[in-house]
Amino acid sequence: MRKNRFIDISKEEIRNKSLDGILVSKIENVRYLTGFSGSTGYVWFDGTEAIFLTDFRYIEQAEIECSGWRIEVLSDGLKKWFKDRRVKRIGLEESATLAICESFREEGMDVVKIDRIVENLRVIKEKDEVELIKKALEIAEQAFNEVLPFIKEGVTEKDLEAELVYRIKKLGAEREAFNIIVASGRRSSLPHGVASSKRIEMNDVIVFDFGAVYKGYHSDITRVVVLGNIKREVMNVHKAIVSAMDTLIENLRENVECKDLHGLAVGVLAKFGYDRYFGHGTGHGVGLEIHEAPTVSSYSKDRLKSGMVFTVEPGVYFQGTFGLRIEDIVYFDREPFVLTRIPRDIILI
Repeated sequence: MRKNRFIDISKEEIRNKSLDGILVSKIENVRYLTGFSGSTGYVWFDGTEAIFLTDFRYIEQAEIECSGWRIEVLSDGLKKWFKDRRVKRIGLEESATLAICESFREEGMDVVKIDRIVENLRVIKEKDEVELIKKALEIAEQAFNEVLPFIKEGVTEKDLEAELVYRIKKLGAEREAFNIIVASGRRSSLPHGVASSKRIEMNDVIVFDFGAVYKGYHSDITRVVVLGNIKREVMNVHKAIVSAMDTLIENLRENVECKDLHGLAVGVLAKFGYDRYFGHGTGHGVGLEIHEAPTVSSYSKDRLKSGMVFTVEPGVYFQGTFGLRIEDIVYFDREPFVLTRIPRDIILI
């Protein structure tokens, strides 16, 4: 199905731009189309036939994973393969590197930027993709629950990160989805405060932002832990953040502008007096990449469509004091379904 949709759209692009064919080089897009999970592979479509290209190292793997695809070996590299076939005008994804573009031009080929064909297909998730995201989320949540007993005074942020990474992999994930954030105390005001050697102290606010990758698909979740006593201001900020999340999710509907959804979240934080302490987007798509369409932010041009999977993650950050962020994954299918199962409450230890 994915292959056929790609072919149908690509035929029009080839015809409109007088191309000899389209090369898909972004590895996430290649995986989406073919199922190939290796690190070197391409899809070439010349208007008639779609071919998966790889080198000798991955032939056996490709034969297992790329069902229904004609597979060819790049014995002498991609440029030689094109030269032998007298390819002169190539459509390349906008994600293609300058080095790839220049290498083709050096061989006398014209390089033409094409529309985001595969990305536009990927933004609407199929049912099997949603299930893989849910599995990646389930692994991350279980790993997090297993790490909670390790949170004690004197343990470092890096200790907790290491425990979380270990459990994510042991529970069946390919890897963690990104550099895990464990930010405690004053460091919790850093939106991307990856784990440091700081030791956990009593009454610290600890922000965990983490995820897992399962069969290529990512999860992303943020939760807050407090060791000791929760201060009133921390509770007030948490209440504002959860209210902003609820308001945004309650207003999800087909074709709504994502920038307006972001505005709703900011508006709720403003009622609590916290809007000026929130400076990033409210969410992003997740799938074969940890950040993909749609974007939920003030500058987003995206509109909500059934089949989209994305995060909702407002935060409040007081520089040098503390910060909070809560993040859920939401699947929209004519109505919203929150996939994250761990309660949003501050976890008190």
